[in-house]
Amino acid sequence: MNGAPPRDLEPDSWHHLHLRVVWAYQGAPVYLRWTHFTGFPIPAWYLMQGELTMTFANSSETIRAGMWYFPPEYTGAVQSFSKDTQLLSIRFIAEWPTGAPLFDRSRGVRIPAQEVPELNEAAERLIMAIEETSHYQPVAFLGLQESASHYFRTQGRLYDWLAAYTAAMRTQGLEPNPIHHLDERVIRALTKIDVSHFREPVREEMLARMVGLSRSQLNRLFMANLGQTPMEYWEKKRVQAAHLAITRSRQSLKEIAYHLGFASQSYFSTWVKKRFGASARQMRRGGIPVY
Repeated sequence: MNGAPPRDLEPDSWHHLHLRVVWAYQGAPVYLRWTHFTGFPIPAWYLMQGELTMTFANSSETIRAGMWYFPPEYTGAVQSFSKDTQLLSIRFIAEWPTGAPLFDRSRGVRIPAQEVPELNEAAERLIMAIEETSHYQPVAFLGLQESASHYFRTQGRLYDWLAAYTAAMRTQGLEPNPIHHLDERVIRALTKIDVSHFREPVREEMLARMVGLSRSQLNRLFMANLGQTPMEYWEKKRVQAAHLAITRSRQSLKEIAYHLGFASQSYFSTWVKKRFGASARQMRRGGIPVY
């Protein structure tokens, strides 16, 4: 680092940041081998034992015990853990409405755990908060119910984790990605989309009326601010939710289809095949490279 003071964003920017913990646990990896695709929640791994190899199109890198590792966002990257691996694993979302992550993810970041003890402590507290609810499943995208006390406790631990994560990234010379000013009407529409349940799809006509625009005006405003239409934004969230629920939850495919707003199992199956190039059952069995 060059000794310059940290560059913070404008104070009113932070409430636009999308934050969620998807899951957090300590122990053996859920999958020894897995293929990544763009748009999946951010992984953070602390290897307490064993090693991890990340394989990219033209290179690979190995991370050994004692290191925190934040892999790059790279479609098709394959993670391979050794059989003796024990780790702290956290998947979380910290991104702007544009889809840009809080920190640049064009490269992997490795940090010796001894250099960031606050990160270890925050991760352990977050894991404990999640494990207090034995039926917890990593399908928060679907809006499943949590008790108020558990929700607020987990959110508090998540903010502690993100503060430690931010401090750790800054030790590597990284600063939060800036967010450009968003039109207030776009912010209002985004807020409506983000709080809506997938079972009740958001309609562009309704969003446009809510912010005092025509549908075409709203689409142009979204494209100018976010580079995507309201429905493209909503559909991206549903694709993320589907991938997460299919591959990482214990819900039946019928339940997932219902929570995602599909009227029939067959329509859901067709949609999954089109989006991921594999059936939901193939994805659930694992080993299917998607995206």
